[in-house]
Amino acid sequence: MTPQLPAIPQRVSVAVGSVHSGQHNPGAAPLLLVGIAPPDYPSLAQLYPQNLLRATKGGTTLGAEHIRLGTASSARLLPGLDASAPSRLKDSVQLALAGGAPQVDVLLARIPGLMPWDLDDDDFQTTIDSMLFHQPGAVLVFPDLGGPSSIGPGTDQGIVTRLKRMVLATRKLSRSWPERYQVACIDLPQAPPNELRAAMTRLIGIDAALVAWEGAPHRLQAHGWRSGAALVGSALAASRNQMSAPLVGRRLVLPGGRRIPVAERMVQLRLTRERQVRDPLEDFQVRLAIRRGSEHANIESEGSFRRPLGEWPLPCLRTVKTINQRVQQSAEQLLFRSADATHAIALQTALQEALMPFVRSGIIEPGPGGGPPEIEARADANPTAPNLGARISLRLVPWQRAVKVNVSLKPGESPDVEVS
Repeated sequence: MTPQLPAIPQRVSVAVGSVHSGQHNPGAAPLLLVGIAPPDYPSLAQLYPQNLLRATKGGTTLGAEHIRLGTASSARLLPGLDASAPSRLKDSVQLALAGGAPQVDVLLARIPGLMPWDLDDDDFQTTIDSMLFHQPGAVLVFPDLGGPSSIGPGTDQGIVTRLKRMVLATRKLSRSWPERYQVACIDLPQAPPNELRAAMTRLIGIDAALVAWEGAPHRLQAHGWRSGAALVGSALAASRNQMSAPLVGRRLVLPGGRRIPVAERMVQLRLTRERQVRDPLEDFQVRLAIRRGSEHANIESEGSFRRPLGEWPLPCLRTVKTINQRVQQSAEQLLFRSADATHAIALQTALQEALMPFVRSGIIEPGPGGGPPEIEARADANPTAPNLGARISLRLVPWQRAVKVNVSLKPGESPDVEVS
């Protein structure tokens, strides 16, 4: 088992921005792209005053801003590859909106001395922590996580360094995803197989999909540098009302990309490529295939790296997290000081109501009579430690997968919900 990284120190972050009314809903974002502002980049509050949802400040210089965008053209002011500190953020937002996401949220940290790819820095982690806390259930993408995009001599980092920093940052960030019901899509940089395998091995167990491009060499030159995770995240967010819908077979628009001269294409065609032995871990990636002559990318697989590998397709993982979130929210509404049979029935009823939308949509197999699944509720009347509990056995119809949910509730405390 991979050793745990040291705990990240916490920093208090006080909200100083305001939430705008009207078209912007300050609730959880279906798709949230997270990054670091390049040096001297203007405030998002200046560039997008009507799109600002929240701003925080944790000291004299650290802070973060959260905006929501609905059109690809609106992303033109975001950090891009044309800056001295190149970022994939602008291209990724445009890619996600073209891929089907109805809207995209952007969370941008402002930390002096950090570049867009310094996501393993503790200041970045603590600066965005409170903002991510308020986005339960979001699909997360970090476009610059794989390191700087090469735009010329001296603008790249060695692939080993990039992979090590990507793994370190991802493992730090991923600690909070289970409790916040979040799922992430992570880009895998193009790298030698042995280096890539070492990185993937250290990421086994996270609630995320590892996204990789595949296709003809000149097509990978044109698009392989882009955030495929943003494209996959857009497909996942677009299916919010049909979260159990499969991703495999989705055909996503792939606009733009780097132009490859004809001469360069011919060189690529002449190159003899050695056949590499397929890494078994590739079976658990999300593969984005680009065909010759096509301006689309096809999703060829939909695995996640949650344990046990192979048992949590990405839509299934997101669905179970949503069910977990609804159960937690439902149990939180129940107030009690002592525990008895009446309170147990109240907990049972609340959980049944929370699960019925999933039954009606065909995600959860109905219980007897077509109603909610059976729920065993109990009450422990111990006067010194009263508590309520419930055991739920579900079957997820799209995957024919059995899921068990255990709920434990004590007075004045948050419910403890375990899903297996």
